Amino acid sequence: AHAVASCIRLLYHGDLDVRNAAIKGLSHVVERGHEETIREVSKALEQEDASIRETGVQAFLVLAERGNHQVTDQLCSCLEHPEADTRNAAIRILSQVVEQGDEHAIAAAARRLEHESGDVRKAALKCLMRIAPVGDRNAVDAVMSRLRHASADVRESALKGLAKVVIRSEERTFASVRQLAEHPSWEVREAATKALGSIVVRGDEHGIRAAGAMLEDPVAAVRLAAANVFSQVTSPGDALALAVVKCRLEHRDTEVRKAATRALTKVAERGDAAAIGAVGSCLEHEDIKVRQHVNRALKVIGGLDDPTVLEAVTQRLEHGRAEVRSTALWTLERLATRNNRSAIDAVCMRLEHSESDTRLAAIRGLHRVATKSNDYALDQISVRLEHQSPLTRVAALEALAQMSRKGDVHSFQRVAERVGDEELAVRKVAARKLGQVGARGDEFAIRSVGNLLDHSDKEVRAAAVNALPDVAEKGDWEAIDQISRRLGSSKPGIRKSATRGLLQVTEPGDRRALEACTRHLESARDLEVRQDAARALRQLGSPGDDKVMIPLARSWANLQIK
Repeated sequence: AHAVASCIRLLYHGDLDVRNAAIKGLSHVVERGHEETIREVSKALEQEDASIRETGVQAFLVLAERGNHQVTDQLCSCLEHPEADTRNAAIRILSQVVEQGDEHAIAAAARRLEHESGDVRKAALKCLMRIAPVGDRNAVDAVMSRLRHASADVRESALKGLAKVVIRSEERTFASVRQLAEHPSWEVREAATKALGSIVVRGDEHGIRAAGAMLEDPVAAVRLAAANVFSQVTSPGDALALAVVKCRLEHRDTEVRKAATRALTKVAERGDAAAIGAVGSCLEHEDIKVRQHVNRALKVIGGLDDPTVLEAVTQRLEHGRAEVRSTALWTLERLATRNNRSAIDAVCMRLEHSESDTRLAAIRGLHRVATKSNDYALDQISVRLEHQSPLTRVAALEALAQMSRKGDVHSFQRVAERVGDEELAVRKVAARKLGQVGARGDEFAIRSVGNLLDHSDKEVRAAAVNALPDVAEKGDWEAIDQISRRLGSSKPGIRKSATRGLLQVTEPGDRRALEACTRHLESARDLEVRQDAARALRQLGSPGDDKVMIPLARSWANLQIK
């Protein structure tokens, strides 16, 4: 006993040769497997000095009896040591003194998978990999049983361990996981679903179908795990996986369809037209969350500017429900880079649609796919100004005004040409849009809009009146001059439009406007012209001017103004 104590004490000596001699001495004075000596030697594994720990490892290897359970338990307890070096030393010794597949050692290491410390669980996994051959039933069962554990960290450790100890697609293991997938606890079902990725080879039919079934789980976390596991159990483009996922896109449950949409991004090859079509159809879903998730799925499957994706999205601009069209616009903005010609063409094509809602959606969609004044977009819109359908020409005018910068000469001319359109609805919109595209204060724009006050159509004149403030500042001399000339027109509708126009471009009491009215009051021979001029004076004058101007007008024209 004295000799043993002396040798153990020398294991901590500063000289390596002395420590080696102590190990050799121990081998002569004690038998292998001597528990008390091994217990004392194991303390060396806990030393801070790495060289002392190494001496402890060597002494352990000399003294430990292979297959001795007490030795195994002693070493496994070291897996719980707070120092990583001590844990690693224990793993190293275990791998040499334990037979591969030793049931007792596997059970002892597996118990540490339940430890509260992540480092200990990690050490236990590492140990299992060393002492359990792949496919060892004891190791697989021990790890599988931890998938039922109440702690998420323990289940996560078990999942990592399972990947290391199973033979993929082994029937018994798969059956055990499928059984866990029906467990009452959703946490266990989630763990079982994640385990599928570790226990089957890619393309395994049973694994793919099992993942598909879990997409229908009532708990969101399980469905999410099922969607994500498809990337492990299959390869992009796998026909079976695509079929399994696509059939869930038609499921009655909204949440299942959402999960299937996510799963489709894992199984579809980039650019897969059938997959894009299947996902695109979900843009019509009544649940906005499903529709929004489609955007992400299409981005993964098709990517930005993919023609098939763009067509799938723009088709929904024709949908009868406003929320679907709105989602399509939102998606289009995110999947098409600005000024992409395919996207512009697809949207402009909808300007020709027979349904007003679709045309309106196309007008709104243009600014999402093209920048203002983009030449290609303006050219494509302008082509529709000549379309045989007046509805399309109106939509094109709306779109052109929206996409043109204010003061764009070419756009102004294109809109002005439509003022002479054969259809009143087109002429009216063209008159209104002149103000939107014309530069404010531009004499040509003011004259062009002012000339429309002479138009034979009442609605065109009204649209021109409304457009005047867009091209003329309040008090603009050119605008006042252009409009006031119409006060002397022989047509009452034009005179009324002129009065309304003056009200749009002048402040109350504007001197030039009042002088223009007075001139017509003094010089006009037509009684109705003088009456309208007097009415215009009253409307244009400031309230305080009534005492002067109204009596003046009455005495000059001998009129009765109502």
